[in-house]
Amino acid sequence: MAQIALSLLLLTGAGLLLTSLKALEQVETGFQPSGLLSARFSLPQSVYGVTPPVTSASAAKDAAAKEAAAKEAAAAQDASDAKVAAFYRALQDRLHSIPGVSSAALADSVPFDSNGGSASFFIEGRPAGPNDPGPHGNVRVVSPGYFSTLREPLMMGRDFTPQDHQGTERVAIVDTVLARQYWPGKNPIGEHIGFNDRVKGPWYTVVGMVGHARASSLESDTNEGFYYVDAAQAPQLSTAIVVRSSRSSADLKDGMAEAVRSVDSSVPIYDVKTMEQRVDESLIGRRFVVLLLTTFAGLALLLAALGLYGVISYSVRMRTRELGVRLALGAERGAVMQLVLLQGMRLAVVGVLFGALAALASGRIFSSLLFKVGMLNPLPWIAAVAILVATVLLASYLPARRAASIEPMQALRME
Repeated sequence: MAQIALSLLLLTGAGLLLTSLKALEQVETGFQPSGLLSARFSLPQSVYGVTPPVTSASAAKDAAAKEAAAKEAAAAQDASDAKVAAFYRALQDRLHSIPGVSSAALADSVPFDSNGGSASFFIEGRPAGPNDPGPHGNVRVVSPGYFSTLREPLMMGRDFTPQDHQGTERVAIVDTVLARQYWPGKNPIGEHIGFNDRVKGPWYTVVGMVGHARASSLESDTNEGFYYVDAAQAPQLSTAIVVRSSRSSADLKDGMAEAVRSVDSSVPIYDVKTMEQRVDESLIGRRFVVLLLTTFAGLALLLAALGLYGVISYSVRMRTRELGVRLALGAERGAVMQLVLLQGMRLAVVGVLFGALAALASGRIFSSLLFKVGMLNPLPWIAAVAILVATVLLASYLPARRAASIEPMQALRME
């Protein structure tokens, strides 16, 4: 009986978690993962990075020397950014020339990878109160074509274009969640945001708004929105490639690697995965829990079946004379078989009741693992009880059949 109760508890838990997993797999990501392949590359610091100027100790104390060093550092940073931006432009041309590639883009982080970050920002003309850290959001650096490649919808305004580069107006795009948070009921297009100086800027003009896309989890989406800046205006040494194609990932991988090598032969690609793989990997932990609980439920069910078989078999042996008398007095063999089966079912009913109480008592534990599925969802309960009843009937069938095949005269001669 205890084994039956434990089996129901574990079967119900596994069924609820499996139903929850299926619900989670139906969650919209905010973009279209199928047909996307992504990879990363890292540009060498020694070639594309900034070499800091050497300043003597005496010059460091001189205001004019400090200003000159600052200008030199800014010029070095501009030169580095221009070099990385040129690499980006050349690479995107190569990526679009790969046979079968319909679109391609670059980003500092793609959805469901382990990169990307968040940062505070300022909104022009909106002073912050005392101890107010100001607006905050997830920030991504993306190239033109990123949203169309992911098929992340543009809600209003425009996308980044090749005309957005160093020397032109700095531009940004926000998503619907960030717009709701900081411009509720208003059109964010034309607003200005900054990151360094609340008064001087530099300011980025919001030129577009896109739909919200999940970044790392289908289960618990961030409450913060996203803002995007153009990759040509904020180049990064470590960058992701994302391409959309109907070709196989194996063919595309070679094409992507060759495209990067054609721009700089010293730069390899790594972390090559389809977007569907990245989304699936976010569910590994939950799938493991479902598999673990299902395995334990199966073992508990097997033990319950073996235990019940042993109990019913022993009962039939002990009642051989009684059953023989029943048959001798005219009882149908089917009635004797039904009698034994009912004995198993009585044990099952008691076990199911205790198992149901245990499952309900464990509701708080299970509820914390469920996603859009209630503890009283009927389908997992019905399935668990059905499996348990079928197992009980199967475990009781052989002893019941043996009881129905007893020869009355032979049973009466037994001690």
